[in-house]
Amino acid sequence: MRLSWASVRERVRAANPEFCALVDEVSPGEEFTFYIAYYPFGATLGNNETAFLPTMRGSVVPLNKTNERLGGELLKDLGYDVYSAPLTLILDKAVELFVDHKHYNLTVPYRLLHAGDFISAQRVIHEVESHTIFHSAAGCRSTMILPPISCSRHFGNIRHKFGKRMRKPDSLYEHAQLFSELAQHPTEGCDWIMSTLLFPCNFVEKIKYDPAWYKIYVYFYRYAMKFHFGMIDLNLQMNLITEAQRKQNLKVDPYLADTAHHLYKIAAGFVPGFAPASDETYVPRTFLQNVFVDVYGLTQYYPTILHPSYFNLQNANAEAVYYSRQYPTNFVAACKTRNSYSITYSLSEQQNLLDELCIGLAKITSSLDNALWLKIGNSVEFCTYHSYKNNQENIKLSSELQQLDPRFGARGCAIKLKKRGLSEDGAFMRGCIAIRLKSSHSAALNPVNTAVRLEESELMSEA
Repeated sequence: MRLSWASVRERVRAANPEFCALVDEVSPGEEFTFYIAYYPFGATLGNNETAFLPTMRGSVVPLNKTNERLGGELLKDLGYDVYSAPLTLILDKAVELFVDHKHYNLTVPYRLLHAGDFISAQRVIHEVESHTIFHSAAGCRSTMILPPISCSRHFGNIRHKFGKRMRKPDSLYEHAQLFSELAQHPTEGCDWIMSTLLFPCNFVEKIKYDPAWYKIYVYFYRYAMKFHFGMIDLNLQMNLITEAQRKQNLKVDPYLADTAHHLYKIAAGFVPGFAPASDETYVPRTFLQNVFVDVYGLTQYYPTILHPSYFNLQNANAEAVYYSRQYPTNFVAACKTRNSYSITYSLSEQQNLLDELCIGLAKITSSLDNALWLKIGNSVEFCTYHSYKNNQENIKLSSELQQLDPRFGARGCAIKLKKRGLSEDGAFMRGCIAIRLKSSHSAALNPVNTAVRLEESELMSEA
C-alpha cells in the first residue's frame, strides 16, 4: 500500500514518538512514498540473500528476483539494495533475528525487535548494508510448546482439521514450523498480524546527504552504534568471567565453561533466554493454545508456549528467563569432550561451576569496568532443574517451577482450564537453568506471595 507521510504519521508516532518528531521537523512532502507491509506469524522478512515482501494472498516474495507481482514503482522505491532489507520500522508485535542451524535442528535467537525498532538502520550511515548471516521472521522463530506433542494418535486430529500435509514435529526445532503452518492456514482464522513501515530510497538519501536532515542522521547513528558498542563491551568484559574462574582454580570441561559464559550474557541482557508467553506480542498464544487443547487434545498439562525473552537486570521486578541444555543457543561453544556423562552428572557439574564463579566474582575488586558483572554475581542466581534429582542435590525438580513462576501455570494460559500441571517431562525441562534475581526467588517461596495466591485462587475457582 503506497502512502504519504501524512497517512502514516500517526502510526509512526504511536510506535516511535522520538523519530516521528524528528521527521516532523523536516516536513516531508508528497515526493516520498511509504509502504505498510503486513506479515502473518512466522513469515520470513529476510535472510542472508534478500528481503521478502508480502502479497495480498498471504505469501511472501523475494525482493532480489524479478517478479511480475512486484510493480516497477515498488522496485524503484524499495530496491535500493535488493540483496538486503530496505530501511524498515516495526509498527507493532515483534521480529526475531536469528541464526538457523538446520543441520543441528536448532535456531539461535540473536535479537528481538519490538514496535519502534528499525531493521537495516546501518544502511543510513553506510553506503552499502553489510551482509549478515541473520534471518528475520514475524514473531518469534525460536518458539516451542512445553508439553510433548509427538503422539501420532493425537496429532492425527490436527491433520484431520488442518490438512494431511501437517508434519508431526520430531524435535523442539520443528515446533515453530508447525506453529507457522497452523497460524497461516487460510480457513482457521488466526488474526495475528505484524505490520512494518518501509521507507523509500529517496527518503534514505535525504537522511544521508541533506544537511537539513542531520538530526535524523544522528538519531540513526546512535541507534546503530548502541548495538555495535554493546557487543564490543560484552567481548571485553567476558574476560572477567575467565578471571573469576582462575581465582577459584577451576579446571572444567570447555563445553561447560562456554555454557556458563553464555548464561552470564543472558543475565546481562545481551542475548535472550526463553520465557513462557504471557501475551500475543511474540506468538499467537490464544490461537495456538486453543488448537493444542481443543484439536490435539492436551488434557493433563498447561499448553505453555515458550519464546525468546530478555532478562532485565535493572528492573527490581524482573521475571526469570530460562536456558535449556536440550536446546543450546550458544553462538560459539566448544564440543563436548566426553559424551559418556549422564545428563544429571553434567548438569550437576554445570551448577557447581556457576556457584564457584559467583564466589570467584566476589573476590574481584570492584571498578567501573566490571560493575555489571559483579552486580550479576551479587544479584542473580542460576538454578538448575531436571525431572529427576541427583545425588549431590544441587539440581531441583522441574515440577517446582509452576509455584516459583506462575507463567508456567494458569497465568501463562490464555484460556480458562481446570487445574493442570507443568509438563516436567517436556524436553525443554530436562536440564533447564533459571536465570533470576535472588530476591524474586525468595519472594516466590513465600506463601503470602501475591502472584502465587492469585494462581491458587484461580485454580480453586476452575476446579
